[in-house]
Amino acid sequence: EIIREKTFNEELPYFKERIKEVFNNYRNTDGSEDPLYICVLRDSHRIVRKAEEEISRQQTEIESLKKVVIDDYATEYDDKILSYCYAAPRSVKEIATYLGISVSTHLRKGILGNLESQGFLTPNLKGKTTYYQSNPDSVYLL
Repeated sequence: EIIREKTFNEELPYFKERIKEVFNNYRNTDGSEDPLYICVLRDSHRIVRKAEEEISRQQTEIESLKKVVIDDYATEYDDKILSYCYAAPRSVKEIATYLGISVSTHLRKGILGNLESQGFLTPNLKGKTTYYQSNPDSVYLL
């Protein structure tokens, strides 16, 4: 069984709830509030707020980048090619066979060339054959 750690975004609600709980329930033994402790809690609230703002900004940026790639450049084969070439380099012939299409100039220049120019595919020449592999710095499997 594969267990993954929760992302910061998934942990944030729990963290906020714990801060709120401590902030609302903390009292010294004599019943007074400790000003230093309260300042630390207020700083924690500020950190959470800034983290939420950053997460929101990043999600907005990711969505806008997805729209640019999808709207301007994507073909129906891009996702299939990138996932197929993720684990191992593949030749143009292997890619064409996997997609059920013929090896053509359109495949080489239009589809693979486009993915290469955007930095999603990395070509490697072995002998006379070019092998393509997904660039792990810009391609993530979900």
